[in-house]
Amino acid sequence: PNAECLPSADLQLTQGFLIPGTPTIISDTVFLDPGSSSSYRVTVTNTSLRTVSDIVACTDFGADDQCLPVGRLEPSQSQFVTFAYTAPRGSSA
Repeated sequence: PNAECLPSADLQLTQGFLIPGTPTIISDTVFLDPGSSSSYRVTVTNTSLRTVSDIVACTDFGADDQCLPVGRLEPSQSQFVTFAYTAPRGSSA
């Protein structure tokens, strides 16, 4: 079948860690000292040809489930949300 005939997702998600003192987002393996704080960014991109509304990004990464509103995205538009994270004590994450 032709690719344009197959259903595709309306939203694409990418994520990466923001490490204090590092100017870029790290989307590869990250090692944090136990108890150290960081944050990670989830970027949502509307890959469809229509406006998508009421978008919420959620994660269960870390101690608690977290959800943050992304809102409305026009076609090809991207928006990011940033989640707080603290590495568990007694392990590396």
